[in-house]
Amino acid sequence: MKEASTSNLAEYVVYFPLCYNNGSRIEDEKIEACMEQIAARFKGYTRQKASEGIWISKNKKYHDLIDKIEVLTYDTTENDDYFRRLAEFLKKTLRQKEIFIKKIKVERL
Repeated sequence: MKEASTSNLAEYVVYFPLCYNNGSRIEDEKIEACMEQIAARFKGYTRQKASEGIWISKNKKYHDLIDKIEVLTYDTTENDDYFRRLAEFLKKTLRQKEIFIKKIKVERL
């Protein structure tokens, strides 16, 4: 029996907001421009559309509508740094209190 080996891959999941924190929709052009930036760098992504959620900050409840953008790529410091910069860019561009990006180490079977 062959042992499973770990690879140097990671999946980054961007919880991409579709609405500003005040509840109004983010313009499609802004969303598509951000998607194009990710596609240009990584040559693709997977987009899971329209997940709903809530979160609370300082006793205020926010209702979220998000898409999950999944990028499978190499697990490098350079890619970690890119996604940190992307989170800051999205916070500013999409006027968000926070942008959540999750990193999952990938093991090939």
